Order: sequence, then C-alpha cells, then structure tokens
Amino acid sequence: MKTKSELLENFLTTLKAAGFEVYVPEKPSTYAHFVKDNKIGYVQEAYFGGLEFSTVHKPSHENGTGFGLNRNGLFNPTIKDAEMAFMIAPYKSYSGTIKKYKSWDDYISSPVNQIIKYVEF
Repeated sequence: MKTKSELLENFLTTLKAAGFEVYVPEKPSTYAHFVKDNKIGYVQEAYFGGLEFSTVHKPSHENGTGFGLNRNGLFNPTIKDAEMAFMIAPYKSYSGTIKKYKSWDDYISSPVNQIIKYVEF
C-alpha cells in the first residue's frame, strides 16, 4: 500500500482510473493530492473516519492554503466529491483574493511544497 488507509487507497485507485493524476508522499501517509486539467485538489483521512476534501491554492495570510469542504468524513466518496475540491473557494467573498497554482509543476516548484517528496500513485 502507498497510503495508511484502505479507504484512501481504494479511492485514489478510482481517481487514477478516471483519468486523474494522483500524488502521494514518498512514505505512506494519510493524504494525497490529485490533479485534472491542471486543477489541484487534496484528500485526507478524516479524524473520525471517512475522507475529507480541500481546495488547494497559493498560501496567503488571509486564506491559508486551502478550504476544507466536508469535515465529517465521507465513507462513500465520489468523483464529484473530488471535483468539488477544484473550486476557487466555498464562499464568494474569498474568491477574488485567492491565487490558484497553474499546474502540479507550479505547486511542487514552490519552496514550501518541497518539504515533502511526492511520488505518482
């Protein structure tokens, strides 16, 4: 297994089969990033089980690095759940101040994102 969770592993396999690029940390972990059409999303194991998704954007003091979308955990996540992570922001008031990465290469070229070494799932 490339992750620490069977649910996460199975869902990442589903994303890969649906044409997404999937990246996980080099050492098995509880999270992953996924990419489609140069849009980046994030998925992790939820604290009380299931999976939760987040948006991904360039760090800012006002908005952090992404917005969590479902904090209760999804036990039957879908491709549509993953695609929701491609939104700019869940609240319109934030959308004008958020800068998205142009691609996965743009994401991993940022020094803050080079702390963890990622491999393709």
